Amino acid sequence: MICFLLQGATTDEAPTTLMAYMLSDFYRPNVALDFPKGGTKSIVDALVKGIEKHDGCGVRLNTHVDEIIVEDGRATGVLANGGNVIIKAKHVISNADVWTTRKLISNTGDPKLTREFDDRLDKIEHCDSFL
Repeated sequence: MICFLLQGATTDEAPTTLMAYMLSDFYRPNVALDFPKGGTKSIVDALVKGIEKHDGCGVRLNTHVDEIIVEDGRATGVLANGGNVIIKAKHVISNADVWTTRKLISNTGDPKLTREFDDRLDKIEHCDSFL
């Protein structure tokens, strides 16, 4: 039951190390188990609603992004679904990690932007794992 409440996984799917970490905090004094009304889906629904309330804004699901289109030093859209779809946008938000986002920015798009990403990546200290 706790496995499901804390991370949404069944007891068969819950990683033991993650559960040990969460349970060590769970049994500390004055700790409460809270969860959003409507479950974790309600958080996603609220984020989507916050985006879609603006004219011309939307969230696309199950859309594979092949490349972030960069023009004049800023992201202006994405090339998606094997190059079949070009989505132009005022703003592009990447939910991918910094390494994946860098791979999506073409080396020919904007040398200054790719250099900025590369400089940031060089400063990141790598670790073997994380929770």
